Order: sequence, then C-alpha cells, then structure tokens
Amino acid sequence: MAEPLAAVTAMVVRPQSLELRDDEGAVVAALDYMSAPADAIAVLTDLFDAPPVDESYRGTNHTPPGVFHSWDEFVLDERFYDEERRDGGALDYVWPRFAVYFDGPSARGFDLVSEQGIHAADAWSTLSGDPVFDANLWTCVGTPIETVDFARPDGQPETATVVATPTEDGSVVKWLGAPVMIADGCA
Repeated sequence: MAEPLAAVTAMVVRPQSLELRDDEGAVVAALDYMSAPADAIAVLTDLFDAPPVDESYRGTNHTPPGVFHSWDEFVLDERFYDEERRDGGALDYVWPRFAVYFDGPSARGFDLVSEQGIHAADAWSTLSGDPVFDANLWTCVGTPIETVDFARPDGQPETATVVATPTEDGSVVKWLGAPVMIADGCA
C-alpha cells in the first residue's frame, strides 16, 4: 500500500472510518474503526513516515483502558474493550477498536478535516451555522456534525457520528473526533 499512500494529502474524519484522500478528494484508503488498530497504526506510520508517540491510559467506569498513538495533532485512540463481551453481545456497533481525534487543522503536512471542510481551530460560530451541525442530538461528548444511521445486529436503529467540541470560551473548534454514538444519556 506504500505507493498509493504517496498520493494522500488529507485525512477526512467520517462516522464509520477515517478516509485518506488525494488532492482531487478521491479516497485512497479507508481505515474502519472496527478493524485491527495495529493495521491502522501501520498504515499511518507509513503515511507519516514515523512511529507515533504512545501514551497508555487507564480505564474508568465509562471507558476501557487504551493507548493514545499521536502524530502531532492527529491521535488514534486504541481502545481495549473486553473482547469476550464484544463477541458475546454483538457490541461491535458501539465498541470501536479505535477512534480518531484531530487536535489541529493539520499534522505533518496532511490536512485534518471533516467531510464538510471543518477543521480544529475554525471559528465555532462558522460551524454552528452549518446545516450539518445538530446540537439537538445527544452524545456523551461533543456536538454531532455528521451522522450515519445503520441497523444493529438485533435490527434496532443506531447512529454513529463525527463530533466537534468547542474551546472553553466557545469561540473555536477545539477538536474533531469519531466515532461517537448517539445516546439517550450518559452513565
């Protein structure tokens, strides 16, 4: 995959995958959040031409333990969910094996952007005026800016999102991330 990666100029955060795109906006590769984190890390290490800086973190009663793999303003969050519970409860639809966060508009020369052209560091007022912004949808973190509806294994509807979070003063987009599920509330 090394040769096609040479064409990548942008990383586009989407509800179900991270898309690696060329100058024309064509998808060169897509990294599904339900796929093996080691495979995604290998692709990104090739793309960035450097290994990530890794930072382990402990789990809480709301999140599993994991490792943040960072390349400047790009972060891949590898999550260590209970695989036995995942398999037994058909929980792939809410337990991604990894998530991504964009803490800035670019990382090592690659554009970090949403499908609508939103970057971390953009004015929050610009984002909140965009038709994709939906402050009425509830997630446990962030405001949805793109959603995808799908059916869970039991046939019930589910929604995955890309979210944006403002800075403390509400003036700027602090970060973008995905996947985040629509929820009725948070524990």
